[in-house]
Amino acid sequence: MYYNQLSVQEKSLVEQQVTNNKKSVLVAYILWFFLGMTGAHRFYASKGKVAAIIQLVTSIIGFLTTFIFIGFLILFVLGVWVLIDAFLIPGMVRKQADELRELLSKDVLTHNDERYSNRQEEDLEMDF
Repeated sequence: MYYNQLSVQEKSLVEQQVTNNKKSVLVAYILWFFLGMTGAHRFYASKGKVAAIIQLVTSIIGFLTTFIFIGFLILFVLGVWVLIDAFLIPGMVRKQADELRELLSKDVLTHNDERYSNRQEEDLEMDF
């Protein structure tokens, strides 16, 4: 929305910032592989903090209840969820980059509006 209102130079600056600050799909997959049951990849991708907390709590409950065998069912369901997450990681990272792009675009436009307002005030002061 805001990104389309930027000039070519401003878009270039925003894209540079997005490239420098976006999350890595590789890091998200490494977190998924080693800590997937805890939802670490979701925390990293800034996507679904509530879902990440649910994954963490579910894994703890699953491991604590394995001695009564119900934990194995909980861990199985969690394992399926984590396996599905493997296919969702690129989209999570892409969405985080898109949100960052919009936030930076809004900041650039706000900054431009402030600069334009200040310039108008200076022009009015010069007239007097």
